[in-house]
Amino acid sequence: HCIGRVVGGEYLLGAPERELFVSLLKQHAEFAGVEVISYCIMSNHYHLLLRFSVGAIPTDAELVRRVQARYKKISSFRQMVEMTFESRDCLDKALREQLLRRMFDLSAFMRELLQHFTLAYNKQHKRFGTLWAARFRSILVENEPGVIETVSAYIDLNPIRAGLVEDPKDYLSLIHI
Repeated sequence: HCIGRVVGGEYLLGAPERELFVSLLKQHAEFAGVEVISYCIMSNHYHLLLRFSVGAIPTDAELVRRVQARYKKISSFRQMVEMTFESRDCLDKALREQLLRRMFDLSAFMRELLQHFTLAYNKQHKRFGTLWAARFRSILVENEPGVIETVSAYIDLNPIRAGLVEDPKDYLSLIHI
């Protein structure tokens, strides 16, 4: 369970910003192989309930597909990964290890997601500097019966506790994805 607040407690995340955050969350989750169990993006903070699976190690072709999902726009990094794979039908060992390190690391996942969002937010709002008050906080949630559901319910009920909606589904409908 990851939690982060906007710098100064300011209410900077309107509907368009929340949509962007969720869109980037999905891109980064697909790249990293992270399951997003629940999320709530409020105007001054976020909650994410994530599961990192330690399943099968992705093939090189799967790594390339994940890079393409993460880097929607053609970037020099994406081009380099694609060209390396196309020319050899495999990835360079160092590149493969670099990609795999980014996939099973919560800190790397959150750093990349929050940096990506901050850059996009700052560009859109013609501002600079940090957007987040501090490093994200995380709480390890045990995979026991009822625990995931309880934490998910806590996250889903945030908009109700804030008095924004009467039903959690009404808050999610404010984000058009």
